[in-house]
Amino acid sequence: MPEGPVILEWSSNTQEHPILIGGFNPKKVGEAITQKTIEAFIWKSSEREDLPAFPEGESHFKIIELDFLGRPYYLAFQGFLVFDPPVESLSKDEGSKAIYYAAQRKEGLLVQYLPEYSETSTHDHVVRKWTELYRLLAGSAVLYTDEGQYLLEEVNPIVRPEVGHQLRTTNHPALTLIKIEGDPKWLDIWERGEGHQFRSLISQNT
Repeated sequence: MPEGPVILEWSSNTQEHPILIGGFNPKKVGEAITQKTIEAFIWKSSEREDLPAFPEGESHFKIIELDFLGRPYYLAFQGFLVFDPPVESLSKDEGSKAIYYAAQRKEGLLVQYLPEYSETSTHDHVVRKWTELYRLLAGSAVLYTDEGQYLLEEVNPIVRPEVGHQLRTTNHPALTLIKIEGDPKWLDIWERGEGHQFRSLISQNT
């Protein structure tokens, strides 16, 4: 499974400048945070004049620690809404064991944790017309869809609104970044437990 560190950032036209750093090695995660903090003070160099600056030349990270099969996994967020405590899936009645640690409204980002031997609900997003992009940060998982199965260690699948899907784990948990596109009000809808149409997957044998 990916060991990291994972360093992701999104350069929008706002001053939020979201950054996500994750990994099992606290020294490597700390070095990445330090580097991004240093970059905040040199961002307005002449060759970067067209890129967004950090607010007032500063960076602000919220660091959390996850228990990952007995190993600590560190996540550092800048420009994210970090859930404290983490949010359990509102689709528990549909079988979902997912837990959510953070979100970023403008970029449409959700950080999801799925324990080992667990699954999310089976659903599509045709009502809200959400397209979802999946990126594995740590662990292992398979995304089952109407169109086939995708091992997240190998691909970053894109799921269209009408495609039913379900994420499943076996002997490893999965920490996944989900990017939601197509609805600027997605976070408000998601926080109400809406945006899903629950249904079974379409069999590939029919």
